[in-house]
Amino acid sequence: MNNYSDYRKKRGLSGGIIALIVIISVIAGTVAGAGMIYAVTQVAEIEPTLTATVDAGASLPTPLPIMPSASPDPSITELPDITAPPIDSSEPIADIYDKMKDTVVLVTAYCGDDTYTGSGVIFTQDGYIITNQHVVDGAKSITVTLWDGTEKETVLTGSDERSDLAVLKISGGGTYHAAALGNSSELRIGQTVIAIGCPLGYSGTLTHGVVSYLDRIVDDGGTRYKMIQTDCPINPGNSGGPLFNMKGEVIGITNRKDVYAVTSNGDIPAEGIGYAIPIDSAKEIVLALISEGKVKRAALGIMAQSNVENNQYAGVTVVSVTKDGPADAAGIKVNDIIIEMDGVSILKMEDLSEQLSYKKVGQSIQIKVKRGSEEKSLTVVLGELG
Repeated sequence: MNNYSDYRKKRGLSGGIIALIVIISVIAGTVAGAGMIYAVTQVAEIEPTLTATVDAGASLPTPLPIMPSASPDPSITELPDITAPPIDSSEPIADIYDKMKDTVVLVTAYCGDDTYTGSGVIFTQDGYIITNQHVVDGAKSITVTLWDGTEKETVLTGSDERSDLAVLKISGGGTYHAAALGNSSELRIGQTVIAIGCPLGYSGTLTHGVVSYLDRIVDDGGTRYKMIQTDCPINPGNSGGPLFNMKGEVIGITNRKDVYAVTSNGDIPAEGIGYAIPIDSAKEIVLALISEGKVKRAALGIMAQSNVENNQYAGVTVVSVTKDGPADAAGIKVNDIIIEMDGVSILKMEDLSEQLSYKKVGQSIQIKVKRGSEEKSLTVVLGELG
């Protein structure tokens, strides 16, 4: 982990100045009791469409070896169907807190000489916990502290950098209060939501706000995410904690916030812009981590980068092709410019990443490329991302 990285100003397309939004993955940590707050920082540019594009400019140290993982359990084929408790409509926020606070845990990741903290939520009665991947990245051991102050050792069931999700399992057995996982597809802009987590290491902290936007696009180093945007205060240490609806159901996993915009006129603080991973997206990934230990994702077998022509995005340039991989077998060549996948226009890397996220390993797709002055349509049978 690193402290705040150097922020790099960038000019936008068409010669206009585009604001840079500093996004932090909200993880707090302490080093040898010094009480220093650590955060992963990334730089984002706001395009004219108000779609955030993250520049993976932060330089992170080489992660320490990850702690031993728990064995996958292929017998688990679905997540538990837990019903949230009845909520007192006269004081719903207070009642949700009273009834759900003990489903939230403080996650402590021991990474050699450094210690980092975040949040997590118990979602099965036998002690499975959802948190963020960046909370436990590089950990040699991980503990969770329950609401009553009891500290429990955990094993890492699986983690997925692409989605920033990880699953822990409390060691030693036991029965725990598990939160109900709701449906983020049912959310509406303006709905009240609450976050319970451990910002700055303060366990059991509640903040509340509303859903500010749905399916907010956040681009991160060529990967595109669709997030719940909320004005619910999210701070370092909230990472991995639950975002509840007014039924007391988890509808998101908090993981980042905007800090400020960097413009040609100076730095402008950004307030009330936090993000959460929609629980509908998280469910499939969490189940895969429990049952298989990893998430299988489709891959083309290429290295590529966004192509820019006349100061505009104009497809994705193939930089290298994996020998005998899917793209190689289909006839895709270095310097081909990918402009379309299954009829959907590809303007930049984030478009390619998003479209691939909808595909399955072994699926046949149509890729249209520009090769010199010609356009070619090629059939690719997708492989598995290594």
